[in-house]
Amino acid sequence: MLKSKYIRKSVAILIAVVMLTSTLLATTAVANQPKSAEQIAAETLFELGLFRGTRVDAYDNPVFDLQFPANRMQGMVMLVRLLGVYDEARASTIRCPFDDAGTQYNGAILGFAQNRGLTTGVTPNTFDPTGALTAAMYLTFVLRSLGYVAGEDFTWNAAWELTDSLGITDGKFDAANNSMLRGDVALISLSALVQTYKGSNQTLVEALVEAGAVPENAPERVAAALAAIG
Repeated sequence: MLKSKYIRKSVAILIAVVMLTSTLLATTAVANQPKSAEQIAAETLFELGLFRGTRVDAYDNPVFDLQFPANRMQGMVMLVRLLGVYDEARASTIRCPFDDAGTQYNGAILGFAQNRGLTTGVTPNTFDPTGALTAAMYLTFVLRSLGYVAGEDFTWNAAWELTDSLGITDGKFDAANNSMLRGDVALISLSALVQTYKGSNQTLVEALVEAGAVPENAPERVAAALAAIG
């Protein structure tokens, strides 16, 4: 009987050791996996205060959900961040004209954006914040943040033609592929930061530093991230 109990206890300990070892090996394997370009972009933007996760994990680290489609509200938030007016927009008390804003946070940003001429919504009274963010819409936002004008410098529903020529995008988007994932938003936004404003030698990230919207070492951090992406 005593021998049997000893054997069962030893087996239980062995199983526990094997399980712990397997978990540690799996964790190490995940940690050693190379990061995707989208992950590097998202982490860099997050550290600069330009991108948010959708939630946090058990260790309070941001989860970016880069594989999921981006929505229209996320695109608008990214636009005001790239324009360096996020804090101003978030604190805005301008009346939001959109009945479907959903939250006070959304309403403040959308009221600000509509007042600044950054959006007209899908109708005069609706914005569709949870609707899909298309490539045409987000690339138009990015080009607008760089001083380009739709209808003058590019066609809004083919905005990828200009972003491709500028090096912000690489031919991924066209009329047949107009969907935008959160990972795409992160990668495109990071690439946009090193672009110069229309008719200027100043880059977008330099302007954000000047406005106090990002840390002073942001240009170096963005350059390092882009170099890591290759």
